[in-house]
Amino acid sequence: MNNMQKSPLQEAVERAHALGRRAVIPFITAGFPDKESFWTHLERIDGAGADIIEIGVPFSDPVADGPLIEQASRDALARGVSLKWILDGLKARKGRFFAKLALMGYVNPFLPVRAGTACPGCGGSRSQRLHRSGHAAGRIRHLQGCL
Repeated sequence: MNNMQKSPLQEAVERAHALGRRAVIPFITAGFPDKESFWTHLERIDGAGADIIEIGVPFSDPVADGPLIEQASRDALARGVSLKWILDGLKARKGRFFAKLALMGYVNPFLPVRAGTACPGCGGSRSQRLHRSGHAAGRIRHLQGCL
């Protein structure tokens, strides 16, 4: 990345490569299979050695994600999972995870948070930013800071 600062995600991948292996990057929909056990599953995934964990932000029309993730997203929404619920839960657990965490989702749930600004509930640090990814369907990754 020339003289640019590396993202925490890039650092995690490079750390895995330095250990002679590929990075382990699992995905789980926030609030799945239910709101209470989601946090236990997230901690177990972290404890099993994930380098990065992608946390899916539920969306009401996740047609590009396939039937399993679509159903998990709809189930999570029906249980009241929202971006605020996710961020509040992550904030309450800040510092507990070894893996880097990335929020994955369609742009719609992130619209209240302008890209390039500190996200709500993260403490306002300049390093806590939303970054647009190059993925289809307006995906956004929350790369640094509160996660």
